[in-house]
Amino acid sequence: MEDFELETLDDIEDEWINKMYEKEKELDKYYKNDVLSICLNFVYVDIYKNILKIKKENIKINNNFLSKEDILNIIEKNKKLFNRKFKIFSICKYNFHIDIDNITKYNSTNLGNEDFFEYFKSINDIYWQKTIPIFERLNCLYLFFIEKSENKTKKNKIKKKNNIKNNIKNNIKNKTKKVKIKELFLKNEIIKLNKIF
Repeated sequence: MEDFELETLDDIEDEWINKMYEKEKELDKYYKNDVLSICLNFVYVDIYKNILKIKKENIKINNNFLSKEDILNIIEKNKKLFNRKFKIFSICKYNFHIDIDNITKYNSTNLGNEDFFEYFKSINDIYWQKTIPIFERLNCLYLFFIEKSENKTKKNKIKKKNNIKNNIKNNIKNKTKKVKIKELFLKNEIIKLNKIF
């Protein structure tokens, strides 16, 4: 069995390969990668449904995913603002996962038919699809907090008021109505009038 000698490339060929490698490396930023960080947006709404404040914070994530436990910890840490208590009422995710081939479709007039925004009805693990690195900063999570009402009996008062109204209506319906009939004689005709007292 013969030994094969590997031919060594001369310096010119090495240089050409290095240039091609560098050009290809420049294009790496246009290939989708894992999402390594997201922006958290905290939106605080008061009891009158006015936005009090919007806070932003960048966090790192692993494997394109934020666990339910991490989300609950984030909520717990951010549920107070200006010495007021807030509760979470909505969570939304924005994941810009467009392919490089479709970038030209997205401009100021034509936004395409991709859906990058997702609303969650409950707190669960959240996953992001891979993203082109130059668009990674667009990936975010919105946490909407509403102020807890200090007047805990407000709802009860409204319910009681409605119950009282309903009871009054029901009592009126259940009472016997007295009807008296009076006869009037006008020009030899009898006219009956119903009066409710």
